[in-house]
Amino acid sequence: EEEAVPDYFEACGLSEFGLGISVINAGGSDFEKMRRICMLLKSFDIPVVVMLDADAQKHADDLNRARATSLTNLEEVVVLSRGTIEDYFPKAIIRDLLNADFNACPEINEEDLGDELVGDDLLNAIKRLMHERKCGQGLSYFKRVLGLKGVKMMRERKIEIDQELKILVEKVAAIATRT
Repeated sequence: EEEAVPDYFEACGLSEFGLGISVINAGGSDFEKMRRICMLLKSFDIPVVVMLDADAQKHADDLNRARATSLTNLEEVVVLSRGTIEDYFPKAIIRDLLNADFNACPEINEEDLGDELVGDDLLNAIKRLMHERKCGQGLSYFKRVLGLKGVKMMRERKIEIDQELKILVEKVAAIATRT
């Protein structure tokens, strides 16, 4: 997310830096950790938008309850409907990255990593394939590379970003420009 979000802004014709936005990796969806980050940012009067994977709905509910009292700078809590941010990349992009940048041998094809995989099933399949095809660095490193290169590859191939992400970018931009 941390690497991909700036490219999502760019794909929507916006600049993360131009808007004065910083993407902070909370290191997971732990409510208490997110609450502390929001409180720190509140002390500097900085508005916050939290983006969570689909499996973190309980944490989203907790954050939304806290918005009414202590987290008054929390502008929006967004739960990704598809699962994880990786679910917003075409599987062809994921396969191409594994083959080209991670030297999968033999190459990964549609039968190995199909379009039907989502959420944890997708992440587990990538992890398994990386191990079986001797792709090296591990899932967390792959996720970073996907974040850094995936949206750029989509733009090169003229693949639109998902409407849900466009709406999120527009919401964040609106919040940034009003403060």
